[in-house]
Amino acid sequence: MGNHKQRFKRWHAKLPNRTRYLADLILTEVVPLFEGQGFRWYEDYAGGDIQQVANHSIPLQRRAGDFWPTVEISFDKRKRSELRVNFAVLPPDCRRWTEDGWVAVSQSEAALVDGNAMFCMRGRSRLHPLGFGYRYFSPQPKRLLKKDVAFVVEQLPELFQLFDSGELNRKTELPDTASAFCLTSIMPGKYD
Repeated sequence: MGNHKQRFKRWHAKLPNRTRYLADLILTEVVPLFEGQGFRWYEDYAGGDIQQVANHSIPLQRRAGDFWPTVEISFDKRKRSELRVNFAVLPPDCRRWTEDGWVAVSQSEAALVDGNAMFCMRGRSRLHPLGFGYRYFSPQPKRLLKKDVAFVVEQLPELFQLFDSGELNRKTELPDTASAFCLTSIMPGKYD
């Protein structure tokens, strides 16, 4: 068990300059918008289990009501200047796959993948449609990173509206193709 915020800070301290720049943009321009909507970065996210959330992720969760909106902003584990914005709604009856099959997990011990389905914010790039930033090379890296973070910020009102509508509470099908979000993971039989 451990404090995820401290693990993220240690990871952040070892980043190359451009990736640290991207992480700092997210911390200053995106995370406060989530906090304004009632989300918090809980130190005990996923029960504090270090196996459930990577050091290079920022988990944000709104623990109110029966269904908890949850977002993980995950940076590249190889420290490249890219990230993904994954999200789900955790139901009261979360389930996790183990070697013994599906087991019940409380909401406070659940990670993003323990809900009904997991979704991802679509990026701007054709080459990297489910992510933001760049993997290998950019002629103007800071400008590109600023544009991508601004794009994330533009999509947040739609995401907050989606969370507030309750539409994702038990959703397990693909969203409208015009949506800024897409379904990335669903486990058949998980809730049968």
